[in-house]
Amino acid sequence: MRLLKFKMQRFQVISIVVTIMILTNLLVPFNANAASLKLDETGYNYTGVSFTNGKRMENKIIWNMKMDGKDVFCIDSGAPANTETGYVPEKYFSDKKEMLSKIAYYGFTQTNQSYEDFATTQLLIWEVLGEDLKWTSLPNYWADKEMILDKVRKHDIQPSWDDQSVTLIEGEELVLDDANKIADRLSITSNTTGIQVTKDGTKLKLKADKTANSGEINFAKIPDNEVGTSIVYHKKDRQSLVDFHLQDSGTAKLNVNVIKLGSVDLSKVGQEFGANMPNDNYSLQGATYGIYDSTDARVGELITNEFGKATSAPLILGNYYLLEEKAPLGYLLSKEKIPFKIDYVGQDVEVLRTQIRAADIEQKGTAKLVKEDAETGVTAQGNATLDGAIYELYRASSDELVDTVTIKNGQAEVENLILDDYYWIEKQAPEGYQLDKQRYDFNLKYDAEIITVSETVTIKEKVIKERIKVIKCDDITKEPIKNNAATFKIKDMQTGEFIKQNGKSEFSTDKTGEFTTVDLPYGKYELVEIMAPTNYQLMNKAIPVTIDGSHEGVVEVRVMNTKNNSLQTKSIKPTVVESKRLPTSGDTESIAIILLGLAMATTGLSIYYSMKRKE
Repeated sequence: MRLLKFKMQRFQVISIVVTIMILTNLLVPFNANAASLKLDETGYNYTGVSFTNGKRMENKIIWNMKMDGKDVFCIDSGAPANTETGYVPEKYFSDKKEMLSKIAYYGFTQTNQSYEDFATTQLLIWEVLGEDLKWTSLPNYWADKEMILDKVRKHDIQPSWDDQSVTLIEGEELVLDDANKIADRLSITSNTTGIQVTKDGTKLKLKADKTANSGEINFAKIPDNEVGTSIVYHKKDRQSLVDFHLQDSGTAKLNVNVIKLGSVDLSKVGQEFGANMPNDNYSLQGATYGIYDSTDARVGELITNEFGKATSAPLILGNYYLLEEKAPLGYLLSKEKIPFKIDYVGQDVEVLRTQIRAADIEQKGTAKLVKEDAETGVTAQGNATLDGAIYELYRASSDELVDTVTIKNGQAEVENLILDDYYWIEKQAPEGYQLDKQRYDFNLKYDAEIITVSETVTIKEKVIKERIKVIKCDDITKEPIKNNAATFKIKDMQTGEFIKQNGKSEFSTDKTGEFTTVDLPYGKYELVEIMAPTNYQLMNKAIPVTIDGSHEGVVEVRVMNTKNNSLQTKSIKPTVVESKRLPTSGDTESIAIILLGLAMATTGLSIYYSMKRKE
């Protein structure tokens, strides 16, 4: 019994020890060895508000930090750091770990690893974590930051051909252009095909000789030694520092089917362009053909390369036909069945020389041009017209004149254009509008869902405008009538309405005897005086005014007015009264008249004084 009790106690002790060891292994950092930190000045400073404690860090030194000789980055800007030992490592966990790891790799690891590279990367890490950066002495920080972030954004983008299969004919070279433009970052990690692979920028060149075989070629963006676990180093009351590592190497794969002699070959051409495409809007690459047997079962497919060529996998004896399932860029999908036959295994089937012209119809486009008034839209202003403008259509790549059109009913169009970049230029403005010297670019892009693409360009025209300046003048002196206002109305002969300015339809001359309208559109107008200046006669006839752009912006009209007294002198004939001559000495008739006048005067005076006395 005592022995059994002893064994039970020993079992309990062992269980406790094992439990403690398990908990210790789980809770204590995986590497208990303390690490040493060394600081060096990078020579650069910054000012910012810390994301950890909210304090302003004024003109602080950006330190280069190495933990046991490895470059590490601070993730706690508000805490101090010293050259010292005692840092404890553990795995770094954060929702921003992947982003920060990529910044550390592209900002520092993949560079010359200078102090400037380190300082730039450190600041960007702080910003991502929430630092409010106010200033830095790094001269190119903002530009370098954008370059790093651009690489970070592209890190997870794969080449456009990733995990796809291409067919490579023995002895031929195939060029794959990466539409995502990141293939230049790739390195080959394995190649079991024996295919020669070279890179030209983002283009991948593949060439198979007689020893080449089908298989796959593997690539990676990041070396294996840069992939691993990110480690954070902690020490009480000190900055936390991280040795960043990427989680994966960014792999890509290309499956290559090497065809030996004896397979079926297809050569795709365009009905109009043949094998020579006019521009990048057309391509022979990417046409997909299903291979169907005599029972209409789909037994394979062909996908053309950039030369319009494709090769099938080996097929058994029998009758087949090809049916296009996806047209390449710039072409319409064909529904034509292309029959062929394989008589025995290994025979070349002459699909290579088959011209599928009926199936390879190039997509064309229509360029439409719409003219509108810049202010009133489809309605022309004044006596101007949107019709009659002459435009020339040019191909942008060569400045070649394609066509000339005349605007009718506000628009014009050119049909049957190849897909390309174009531009419109106005050659002759319509009546009443200014000649537009601007170039209007547009492009006709491929659309597999329609037969003809169309692009409409709406051009806003500026109507010719001028002001009317009226000067009120005296018809005798020809000088302006000042400080004596005259009032006019201006009639728009196109609409029959009177022009309004500032809500009023009347215009009065100022103290200088003048007034000037705002800009009025191309057309004919009439100036009507409704109130003449004081002591001047109202002008009864309207004065025609034409705005046609020939007056350098201002049509000057001098309006002559006639004074009332002058007008009466000229227009009213005085009554003719016969008058007698004055008396001369010795003339008795004259003396008699004089005496009669004196008598009448004397009588009048007598009557006057008599009345005064009675009063």
